[in-house]
Amino acid sequence: MNMKTALVIAFGAAIGLPYVTIALLEGGGSAGPALVGGLFIGAIFLVVWSDFGGGETSDDA
Repeated sequence: MNMKTALVIAFGAAIGLPYVTIALLEGGGSAGPALVGGLFIGAIFLVVWSDFGGGETSDDA
């Protein structure tokens, strides 16, 4: 993943995640907390995947 894509994802998550969390907790009913948990697990998975799975390797070392 290149630097520009990583920054766009980071800013998007930092700005959008709080609003989505509040919307799910207020309007999600009894499933709201489970949806918020899934949202945060998905965000963590995205970070881990971009670090390990989507990262570009360099043979300069």
